[in-house]
Amino acid sequence: AYAWNMLLGIEVPNYSKNELEIFLTKYPEYPLKIEIEEEFKFWQTPFFSIKKNEKLGFCDSTGKILIDPEYTDAEDFSEGYALVQKNDLYGYINKTGKVKINFQYNEATSFTNHTATVQKNKVYFLIDYSNKQLSNFYNEIGDFTEGLAIVKKNNLFGAINQNGDEIIKPAFENLSDFSEGIAAYLKNGKYGFIDKQGFTFIAPLFNWVSSFKNGLCRVQFNKYYGLINKKGDFVIESTFDLIDEAVNGIYLVVKNNLYGFIDSTGCYVSEIKYEYNPSLKTIEL
Repeated sequence: AYAWNMLLGIEVPNYSKNELEIFLTKYPEYPLKIEIEEEFKFWQTPFFSIKKNEKLGFCDSTGKILIDPEYTDAEDFSEGYALVQKNDLYGYINKTGKVKINFQYNEATSFTNHTATVQKNKVYFLIDYSNKQLSNFYNEIGDFTEGLAIVKKNNLFGAINQNGDEIIKPAFENLSDFSEGIAAYLKNGKYGFIDKQGFTFIAPLFNWVSSFKNGLCRVQFNKYYGLINKKGDFVIESTFDLIDEAVNGIYLVVKNNLYGFIDSTGCYVSEIKYEYNPSLKTIEL
């Protein structure tokens, strides 16, 4: 069942009639043909959540009830499955209302790219459509960004892919989500960056870092803020008390309670002469 479910998800990613027909022609031995054809009748039908007597179910665009309201929580359908809650436990149903994965999880997410994150007995792991465990157990699993999710085990952080493979062993004091192919990590109180293989990309030298955007990152070095590129070189030297997030490529910078504006090459757009009020929002240019 595991192999067939994975194959169906790969071969029929958009749940279209054409994809399903090609799949069934290509694999005539598929064991759940009758069930999947019945379910297909609803694949292209938009489902909307409804609430009745504090219970959730689903209806079509005309208001016709398709799945009776019997759940205390229900997410929208994703990849043919809806995450629903009953008796304080989560499971998954398909569009015919059939329970595909029994109610057994304390926490869970909707399916994305054939996998979902679930929590049971105080540990988190990934499952597939057939409820097969794909990953190791972790204390935390974050959201997937750029194909990887940050995981926590024994107070150390690493990363897994959506197949559940441990790409980066939990070995870091802290680890951010990946952005532009790299993630910030914490070592001995200093931040650096690693790539998606877990190799050091920029050495841990900084007291604070933002994520990379457009190849640039705001950092705090020796109490002051500057801007670095992906080589770790300063594009804007760390001489400011604050550098705000860029708006249209322009940074608000603060020094001695005065602010001005500077671009990503280090050229001043205005003098630093205006009295800074941190309660004010960044000016949109």
